[in-house]
Amino acid sequence: AEEQEAGRGRLGRSWHSAAGGLYATVVLRPPPWALRALSLAASVAVARVLGLLGLDARVKWPNDVQVAGRKVCGILVEAAAEPGGAAYALAGIGLNVNNALPEELAGAAATLRELLGRPVPRLPLLLKLLEELDDVYSRVKEGRLGEVLAEWKRRSSTLGRVVRVETPEGAFMGVAVDVSEEGALLVKLGSGEVKEFHAGDVVHLR
Repeated sequence: AEEQEAGRGRLGRSWHSAAGGLYATVVLRPPPWALRALSLAASVAVARVLGLLGLDARVKWPNDVQVAGRKVCGILVEAAAEPGGAAYALAGIGLNVNNALPEELAGAAATLRELLGRPVPRLPLLLKLLEELDDVYSRVKEGRLGEVLAEWKRRSSTLGRVVRVETPEGAFMGVAVDVSEEGALLVKLGSGEVKEFHAGDVVHLR
């Protein structure tokens, strides 16, 4: 899409989608066991593409891609089913490219144009993104999810950090130590317990 008037992110939040960004939804048909890890796989694909532009892109659990700690891309994966019962997933990707950002997001988000100091053609960017997404998705379908998760871990800005995970059940603080094969974040709490989170907002504390 050129722009979205009602773009949304996780938990029904609005996603600023002004003209000049890259907004795409891809239909995938993953094996059921891989569904929860799709957002991690998609973030790896985005990070690869940004790396080709010379940017040191990092992935923040569960669905953000950042450069220098500022968000440049958000990913939303939703499961659905056809009338016949076949399941599929919609992977929505919103990438800040040449679009303007609201003033209130200036410190927390960035665009590729700002980071590179020049406009970025979006069609070649989209084609490369689809190519990388096809690669990580093919690995997932072939049972090679471990390879994709290993790459996510190498690119992660979350693992090894002291974090606060905010959930409907409350906030939990500890060290992010790993992600599971289902894409859950494993956090070692102060008590020594390793708690698994499948959803939640993560704040990097240090």
